[in-house]
Amino acid sequence: MADDGAVLERLLRLSRSVSEDPLPRVLEAVADTVMAAAGFRTVVMNVFRPQWDDYEAVLVVGEQKSREVLLGSTTPRGALRRLLAQADQRVASVFFFLAGGGSSVWDELSDVYVPDIPRSADPGAWDPEDALLVTLADVDGAPLGFMSMDEPCSGRRPSDADLRLLRVICSSAEQALRAARRTRAAEDGRRLLERLSQVSSQLIACDSAEAIDRLVVTTIERELGFERATAYRRDGAALRLAASACRGDDAPPAALAVDAAAAALLAASSAGSGCWLLDAHALLPHAHARSARNGRSQQGWSDHCLLVPWHADGALTGIVIAQDPGDRMVPSDERRRTIALLVDLAAAAHRALAQRSALDRLSRHDALTGLRNRRGLDTLIAAQPNAALLLCDLDHFKRINDRHGHETGDRVLARFGELLREHAREHDIPIRLGGEEFLIVLPDTDHAGALAAAERLRTATTARLADLVPSGVTVSIGVALDGNGTLDARQLLQRADRSLYLAKERGRNQTALATD
Repeated sequence: MADDGAVLERLLRLSRSVSEDPLPRVLEAVADTVMAAAGFRTVVMNVFRPQWDDYEAVLVVGEQKSREVLLGSTTPRGALRRLLAQADQRVASVFFFLAGGGSSVWDELSDVYVPDIPRSADPGAWDPEDALLVTLADVDGAPLGFMSMDEPCSGRRPSDADLRLLRVICSSAEQALRAARRTRAAEDGRRLLERLSQVSSQLIACDSAEAIDRLVVTTIERELGFERATAYRRDGAALRLAASACRGDDAPPAALAVDAAAAALLAASSAGSGCWLLDAHALLPHAHARSARNGRSQQGWSDHCLLVPWHADGALTGIVIAQDPGDRMVPSDERRRTIALLVDLAAAAHRALAQRSALDRLSRHDALTGLRNRRGLDTLIAAQPNAALLLCDLDHFKRINDRHGHETGDRVLARFGELLREHAREHDIPIRLGGEEFLIVLPDTDHAGALAAAERLRTATTARLADLVPSGVTVSIGVALDGNGTLDARQLLQRADRSLYLAKERGRNQTALATD
């Protein structure tokens, strides 16, 4: 062991390293200090892996053989716990194992290094099978790792003073691991918040429900640490697959039963922040229930699925499912809150999209008849190839209002709108231009087809509206086409208007086609 002055100097340098250096450098400095100040030739740093419930040797300082045997080796937590129960503990967190203890626990470890040093009959001499461990834990008692030391330069078993010095030195590794754990958590939380802020604006900008669902699942898969994410939206008694982001070739189920999802939620063992941790077998078909990212600890992932439902007016309208976490761990409460908040943002985006669609429909449709209004009419006509126009005007509509009242007049307009929708083909566009004037745009229609459609509509009008106006309701229809492809939308409308004037001039209840 070094003299007291050298030990203090080493400890001061180690203290600076803990506050200034990254974790790997700190662990190297701790190992170097153990070797130089405490006088050991072999030092091993083992870090706890919560997803596997074991410790992995991440740093081995010593002979080449010790590095070959120990670096990357793992120690199950249960095996370490049984070992510690049989050790001599004279200083808190420091455990000494005497050779020849007869324990079979060592047999549980696949990689054990025994230094090639001679045995001595001196009871105070270090035996090749002696072992010295210092456990490292967080302030809440959660395991962080342990350090093991072998081959003391003095050749002697440690005194109480030696053990206390080791504890002081190894506490620096403990502090560094604690700080790294908190730094990772803080950075992870900050990154999640930054990403949610970005996604929030992207969700609001989405122009379709499909785009919203795709953004949600890709964010979960790319940013939130899961290798499989799916979104389902309700369609009657089923939840239909809306979007998925899955690594690998295994496709998600195309549909799930709403009753099965509701039953799985009721049977869930835990829920946190709007996220439900389920047994995947309870919800998904068998082929998709087995996870590719299971862990081995109590906190490890074990064929789970994380389900986040969203509701509208108290009813289940969809679910988002996250599976196969990259770290093989059940997600923390913070990560669950992040996923739940993401789904809440998506639900808000769906509502905003529906409101925008409703407002857009209101701005483009007539409130009384439900038909499109004349907004953007020229653009709409210009977008239809080889279109024919039927310009309709209900004859003597003012008399209907005067004799039967405006309420009856409104019913006539609404009924005529229904008639237009019934007579329209799938790609035809019925429009209310205003008052009693209507227009039907017929894409890809010739003279004969346009005139036949107009006549069918004209003859159907009187019969359909007879119960509203006993004296009868008729309609005049002007037909216009652009046979040569030389007219723009406004010119075509002017031609339809001339045709309608001609129909009225002939006595109304007529179909007319004006010619140049």
